[in-house]
Amino acid sequence: MSDEVSAQERHGAGGTEGGVLTFFVGVGMASAGAYLLTSRVMVTTSVWRMWGYNGFGLSLIPLLLGIGMLFYDGRSLLGKLLTFVGVVIIFAGIIMNLEIYFQQTPLFATALTILAVLGFALLFRLEWLADLSSRVTLIVFTIINIALARIKARETEPPSGIFVAPAWVPWAGALSSIAFIAADFVL
Repeated sequence: MSDEVSAQERHGAGGTEGGVLTFFVGVGMASAGAYLLTSRVMVTTSVWRMWGYNGFGLSLIPLLLGIGMLFYDGRSLLGKLLTFVGVVIIFAGIIMNLEIYFQQTPLFATALTILAVLGFALLFRLEWLADLSSRVTLIVFTIINIALARIKARETEPPSGIFVAPAWVPWAGALSSIAFIAADFVL
């Protein structure tokens, strides 16, 4: 008698017995936990202030000087350094001016979230969970970027007073997400 099992006997997840119910219970728990967490968080930004004045313009000085030096001499070490420092200052300023507010969460939602996290950690290997979460995140990014591209295609005139990204930006986001998904499966 061989160790091979016929195709009719393999009916569970991954060709094993069972596992399908566990998978769907875990997906349900993770979805409920993600919804409960993200529905109670509010992220806003504030204006950059330096000595009572708007400080964003000052943060551009090293970046613009570095870019100018690189236009003059592309090998300039000082130009590269100033450009790098300018980018770091801008990103640090954006992060420092984020205001994150956690609204009060009901006890039931907190308990349900803790149970979902514990259930997932106990039911699945963490390596598998990390791979799954990165793939799902990339799939969601792809869907969102395609939806944004469709919205941009339908939009005749954008609302006034808002930043309007070029039409290629959502397509670039969707294509890069698809490329990362493909690379994950190939590599």
